[in-house]
Amino acid sequence: MRKLIILFLAVLPYFVLCQTKNDTDFKVQEFTLQDKLDETSTIDPSFGKYTAFDFDINNNDHFIITVNSEEFTPYMFISSPKGKNIFAYPQKGSKTAELDTVANESGKWSLYVVCDTLESGKFSLTIRFSDKKSYMFPTANDFCSNLKYIIAHGKADFKFIQKRSAPSGINNWVTPIKFPEAVNTTINYENRNIFNIQFYNGGDAKSADQIYSQIRKKTLDCLNDSWMSKDLTPNDTYQKYIKFSTIDLPVVYLKYYKNTANTYRVQLEIESKK
Repeated sequence: MRKLIILFLAVLPYFVLCQTKNDTDFKVQEFTLQDKLDETSTIDPSFGKYTAFDFDINNNDHFIITVNSEEFTPYMFISSPKGKNIFAYPQKGSKTAELDTVANESGKWSLYVVCDTLESGKFSLTIRFSDKKSYMFPTANDFCSNLKYIIAHGKADFKFIQKRSAPSGINNWVTPIKFPEAVNTTINYENRNIFNIQFYNGGDAKSADQIYSQIRKKTLDCLNDSWMSKDLTPNDTYQKYIKFSTIDLPVVYLKYYKNTANTYRVQLEIESKK
């Protein structure tokens, strides 16, 4: 059985669940590994061919585990330190199984990826992790807390936020996260995973300019010195456009749109790590 370790801030060949960061930080992570089930894999007559991983997790940690294969129909289960098993199976016609659960025990958990004894092939395993504090929405509801929360969740494609959001179209989700200054907050999954926070949408250029300046200052004040800010060249779509970036975190854009109908839109866009 292999050891599975999750390490915050860096993804290495081995990963560890780490709980040593500052209390002001949100702990969210995603990583994907590729593996296979073949003639060298272990076979258990009671459930089939499998490979297994161990990982340490704390009570109340939340995780979403997805396994996908184009070559066989996978399923998986996790076994808690006390031996309780939780199973996840693909829906009919699918080759993807997803397990979404909150740990109710601390200690060493085991994850099993399984297929029928006669099947074999490659699979992709994705684990998204959030500790209890990071899964809860910020209660202060202030600009900076919300922004840092969303940035952290961008490392896991906003999937934990999406779980508690309402669909508003094929690829769009309205989220319950509320910025006092914002008109609305949405997630778009059409081409890239992007969290949109809209602060103005209307026909008053002066108001749009003022709001853009206010949100620019708030964003600069919120993000520490490790973030780089760069004003980008305006074009037919963006009247103003600034990019905030740092190592190993999603990119943040502040965009001032001018539409052809002389309406204006100001929004922050946080782009996931993918």
